[in-house]
Amino acid sequence: MKQLIYFILPITLLFACNSNENNDNESEAASASSSGVITEFIELTFEGSLKAKKDIPVAMKLNKAGRKVSGQMLYKKIGQPLNVTGTIDDAGTIKMQESIDDEITGSYEGQIVDNIFTGIWKSANKKTSFDFSLNISDNDFSTFVKEKEIDILKHTGFYEIKPSANQDADYHYTFEIERTSEDNIRFLFNGNRGKPSYNMGSLEGEAIFKDGTATFYSNNLETCGFQLVFSNDGLTASYLDNKDNCEFGFGVYLEGDYIKTNSDKPTFESPMK
Repeated sequence: MKQLIYFILPITLLFACNSNENNDNESEAASASSSGVITEFIELTFEGSLKAKKDIPVAMKLNKAGRKVSGQMLYKKIGQPLNVTGTIDDAGTIKMQESIDDEITGSYEGQIVDNIFTGIWKSANKKTSFDFSLNISDNDFSTFVKEKEIDILKHTGFYEIKPSANQDADYHYTFEIERTSEDNIRFLFNGNRGKPSYNMGSLEGEAIFKDGTATFYSNNLETCGFQLVFSNDGLTASYLDNKDNCEFGFGVYLEGDYIKTNSDKPTFESPMK
């Protein structure tokens, strides 16, 4: 009989512990609900600010799946989304990290109380922290996203090759370049060879731009193709096919290393017109 009592006692204690743990979780959830803390949602959009010396306006979209929270945020002045990922506990406390290209840029910890997400934001190195306050918004998060601005001046401008002062040569090749969109450039090439042949050539067109390289093909010139590879101080032009297919001027070839001499927007006026 004593053995039976000893066997039942641990089971009773285990049941009591589990019961207390469940009660604690239910108590936390009930307490969060009664205090206005939002613990259950599918998707919410927020607008508000980080409370720096001067408020920094931000927007945020959060999705919840179980205890996982994820979404995006952006600084309204910049308008480029950053990823946020984290968790929410039974008391409604949300802990998230903010990142871009897998690099952590900050973290959030707070609660959504009476439709306002408040808490503390900390920089990745923990040296800077701000309070934040974000109100639930009816606006679509996508309305805050701005198109990524293109650094037009980085590629737009005038590029040239010409002999140095101590060279006994007479030639001048130029490219006028305008970056017209994220994946397109407009160009005008002019080539001028001096004595003894005095040849000139010109070609105007548009090229596909990707990862710092502009690629041009033209069936009008027997599949003439070339690339312009941009660098910090100029560009390198090279042919993709037989350069004789690109005879837009007899004896004038565009290949070589060009130096950027200014960033002015081109006029695209060919001297051969």
